[in-house]
Amino acid sequence: MHDTALEIGGLFLRSYARLDDADVLEIGAYNVNGSLRDYAQDGTRWTGVDLEEGPGVDVVTQPGAPLPVLDDGFDVVLASSVFEHDPAFWVTFLDMCRKVRVGGYIYINVPSNGSVHRYPRDNWRFYPDSGKALADWATSQGQDVVLVESFIASRQRDQWNDFVAIFRKGQPDETDEQRLIHPAISCANVFVWNRPGILHDQSMPEDMTLLSEAQARTRTVQQRIAEAVGAHQVVARQLSEAMAELDAAKYSVLETQARAGDLETQLAANVEILAAERNRAENLGRQLAQSAHSYQAEIAARGDALAARQAEVAHLQSRLAQREEELAQLWRERDDLAAQCDLLNQRAEKAEARLAESDAWVFQLAGERRSAEQERARLQTALGTEQRLRERAEGKAINWQARAERHADALGKVSRALSQAEHDRDLAQTGLAASHDLLRDTDQKLHLARCELHHRFRELADLTRLLDERYVLEAQLRHQVEHATSRLAETENLRNADFAMFNRQLQDHQGREVELRQQVEEAESRLAEAESLRNADTALLNRQLEEAEEKAALLAESAYDRSREIASLSSMLHQTEQALGAQEKRRHQIAEIAATLMRGLGSGRSLWTRWLPVAGKADRLAKSLKEKGVFDPDAYLEAYPDVAAAGEHPLRHYLIHGVREGRSAHSVRNDNAGADGRA
Repeated sequence: MHDTALEIGGLFLRSYARLDDADVLEIGAYNVNGSLRDYAQDGTRWTGVDLEEGPGVDVVTQPGAPLPVLDDGFDVVLASSVFEHDPAFWVTFLDMCRKVRVGGYIYINVPSNGSVHRYPRDNWRFYPDSGKALADWATSQGQDVVLVESFIASRQRDQWNDFVAIFRKGQPDETDEQRLIHPAISCANVFVWNRPGILHDQSMPEDMTLLSEAQARTRTVQQRIAEAVGAHQVVARQLSEAMAELDAAKYSVLETQARAGDLETQLAANVEILAAERNRAENLGRQLAQSAHSYQAEIAARGDALAARQAEVAHLQSRLAQREEELAQLWRERDDLAAQCDLLNQRAEKAEARLAESDAWVFQLAGERRSAEQERARLQTALGTEQRLRERAEGKAINWQARAERHADALGKVSRALSQAEHDRDLAQTGLAASHDLLRDTDQKLHLARCELHHRFRELADLTRLLDERYVLEAQLRHQVEHATSRLAETENLRNADFAMFNRQLQDHQGREVELRQQVEEAESRLAEAESLRNADTALLNRQLEEAEEKAALLAESAYDRSREIASLSSMLHQTEQALGAQEKRRHQIAEIAATLMRGLGSGRSLWTRWLPVAGKADRLAKSLKEKGVFDPDAYLEAYPDVAAAGEHPLRHYLIHGVREGRSAHSVRNDNAGADGRA
């Protein structure tokens, strides 16, 4: 189904049918290349009828047989692209009228032009009045059918001009006015049931209109070809003149290029000199950069060594501070020991005082006084030893001697008190037991004091040893710091000397660099002047060349357009000449046939009888024309079987109908052979 048939059929279904609740019967429903069934909705009850099974076919019927469905059973009955193949379409149309309900619609779509497309045969084309003829035929057969609208649709992408007719079973009403579809379609020769005459009346089919337009365009093209030939000659002259100008411009370009070559040679020499100077400057710069890099590397190495020394000094200082803290801790511990010793001395003094008081009160202790004196002497000895140890540790023996003297004074006082207390010994007897207990406690406390004092002396010795080690370490650290400081000073002196030498070399290089820069600037100035001259010449040359190229391009484009136009016009002229040649050949054939007929017919017959030969003369004339190669009756019957089926003589049919219909006087094979020979 071609494009316009599918589009117009869908428009009809949407306008005239309630597809949500409708019974539709389609004649010729086999889906070859599209089907109106695609417009069906869920409530549409679609029945497709055709001569063979296939897609879209629900019921199969035989050719010429009545449609095998109920009468008055459908709201819509349609046949699109079917009637041209139906040998008796008027019978089928009458059967369609029986199947539609009263108030229902019949839709047909049939080509009105186009090439032959057999399926299996191609029988008919419908003209604008075909719809009225079908309505009159159905009415004459007792069917109340009215043509609502009909028209010839314009072609779109395909070659067909569709004849469309919509009928209603029963009289149309005002609702049908709203359903008309021809206003939405480009069409001609429109008929509407309630309007007089034909809308958009067009006597010539679209094919003939297009042919007339093509002939007019051919005449225009021939005229344009003549104009183009003249214009081509003018363009050829202009092109030759432009080529001459282009040759002159090329000669000027060559001269300018030669001048530019000389300037480029001179410029290349200056560039080489400048490049050599730049290379020297770059070499000096690289040497200077290498020297600076080596100096910087050495300075960095020495700086790293100095930083390492400083880190080592900082580490030694840290250790020294740690030792100082330890020494301060030892001194604090020594002060604590001294305080404890003082406390023990005080306890001993108290013990001695209490002992003196006991001796004063106890006369019986006179014997024991010697023991006490011996103990005192021993204590003094121990105290002396302790004092000597403390003198070796800190020089504190003086305090211990003072304490011994105080103990001696106390013992003198005790002796004096003993002499005084003899007469009181009776009183002291009562406290003898208590004195003995107190003495034992004192002895124990003294023993504990001696042990603790001995332990403190050992700790003091350890502290003294640590102080000696600290002094040694401090001396080593001072020596290392002094050595590092001296090496740092030497490194600093070397670095200052290197910096001084580097500054001198840098000043020398800077002086040479200034000279090189001056030379480079002079060379660049000369190069800029040469480049400016070259650019000016090149710009002038480019402008001249661009102007010449633009002229040549315009001329070439104009020539190309003219050539394309001439080629197109030549092609159209060739096609026109071929058509004229075919018409001339056909005219020549008709003239030959007419001449043969005039020679073969008697002069006593009428003009009409001359052109309509009897069977015997017709056979002889046909044979004569075949021998001359003008008309071949056998090939004519083979090419057009409808002539043979009608039983007409081929020569008679060709003269009366074939010439007017454009049929060939030869077989298709012979025509093709002739065309191949001409090609």
